[in-house]
Amino acid sequence: MNYAWYNIFNKDEFDATGLVSRTLNVQLEGRGLEKILVTRGSTVAVTHGGTLLPLSFLDHNPYVRDGKAIYLDDDSEVWLGFEVPA
Repeated sequence: MNYAWYNIFNKDEFDATGLVSRTLNVQLEGRGLEKILVTRGSTVAVTHGGTLLPLSFLDHNPYVRDGKAIYLDDDSEVWLGFEVPA
Protein backbone atom coordinates (compact mmCIF):
# COMPACT_ATOMS: atom_id res chain seq x y z
CA MET A 1 0.00 0.00 0.00
CA ASN A 2 1.12 3.54 -0.75
CA TYR A 3 0.30 6.52 1.41
CA ALA A 4 0.44 10.29 1.09
CA TRP A 5 2.02 11.43 4.38
CA TYR A 6 1.41 14.70 6.25
CA ASN A 7 3.28 15.92 9.33
CA ILE A 8 0.58 16.95 11.82
CA PHE A 9 2.32 17.57 15.19
CA ASN A 10 5.23 16.76 17.47
CA LYS A 11 4.41 14.22 20.20
CA ASP A 12 6.98 15.59 22.66
CA GLU A 13 5.49 19.09 22.35
CA PHE A 14 1.98 17.69 22.87
CA ASP A 15 3.13 15.70 25.92
CA ALA A 16 4.71 18.86 27.37
CA THR A 17 1.34 20.67 27.34
CA GLY A 18 -0.10 18.23 29.88
CA LEU A 19 -3.42 18.34 28.01
CA VAL A 20 -5.61 15.25 27.78
CA SER A 21 -6.86 16.24 24.34
CA ARG A 22 -6.49 18.94 21.75
CA THR A 23 -8.25 19.61 18.46
CA LEU A 24 -5.90 20.56 15.66
CA ASN A 25 -6.97 22.31 12.48
CA VAL A 26 -4.25 21.35 10.03
CA GLN A 27 -3.84 22.52 6.44
CA LEU A 28 -2.91 19.45 4.38
CA GLU A 29 -1.58 20.12 0.91
CA GLY A 30 -4.06 18.88 -1.68
CA ARG A 31 -6.68 18.02 0.97
CA GLY A 32 -7.43 21.38 2.54
CA LEU A 33 -8.17 22.13 6.19
CA GLU A 34 -8.65 18.97 8.27
CA LYS A 35 -9.84 18.66 11.87
CA ILE A 36 -7.82 16.17 13.93
CA LEU A 37 -8.41 15.23 17.58
CA VAL A 38 -5.30 14.25 19.56
CA THR A 39 -5.95 12.44 22.86
CA ARG A 40 -3.85 10.93 25.60
CA GLY A 41 -4.83 7.87 27.61
CA SER A 42 -2.58 4.86 27.98
CA THR A 43 -1.12 6.05 24.65
CA VAL A 44 -1.44 9.07 22.39
CA ALA A 45 -4.01 8.62 19.63
CA VAL A 46 -5.35 10.61 16.71
CA THR A 47 -8.97 10.60 15.59
CA HIS A 48 -9.69 11.71 12.03
CA GLY A 49 -13.06 11.35 10.32
CA GLY A 50 -14.26 8.88 12.94
CA THR A 51 -11.17 6.64 12.65
CA LEU A 52 -9.10 6.16 15.83
CA LEU A 53 -5.37 5.76 15.14
CA PRO A 54 -3.29 5.05 18.28
CA LEU A 55 0.45 5.61 17.98
CA SER A 56 2.46 2.38 17.77
CA PHE A 57 -0.61 0.30 18.66
CA LEU A 58 0.35 -3.35 19.13
CA ASP A 59 3.90 -2.31 18.18
CA HIS A 60 2.76 -1.39 14.65
CA ASN A 61 4.47 1.76 13.40
CA PRO A 62 2.88 2.79 11.16
CA TYR A 63 -0.49 1.68 12.45
CA VAL A 64 -2.97 1.27 9.58
CA ARG A 65 -6.77 1.29 9.67
CA ASP A 66 -9.54 2.10 7.19
CA GLY A 67 -7.26 3.51 4.50
CA LYS A 68 -5.47 5.77 6.97
CA ALA A 69 -2.21 5.37 8.85
CA ILE A 70 -0.38 7.03 11.73
CA TYR A 71 3.41 7.03 12.05
CA LEU A 72 5.75 8.26 14.79
CA ASP A 73 9.27 9.02 13.53
CA ASP A 74 12.55 9.08 15.48
CA ASP A 75 12.20 12.86 16.07
CA SER A 76 8.75 12.42 17.71
CA GLU A 77 7.02 13.89 14.66
CA VAL A 78 3.59 12.39 14.03
CA TRP A 79 2.57 11.76 10.44
CA LEU A 80 -0.96 11.07 9.15
CA GLY A 81 -1.16 9.03 5.95
CA PHE A 82 -3.95 8.51 3.46
CA GLU A 83 -3.92 5.48 1.17
CA VAL A 84 -3.38 6.35 -2.50
CA PRO A 85 -3.50 4.12 -5.57
CA ALA A 86 -0.21 2.45 -6.48
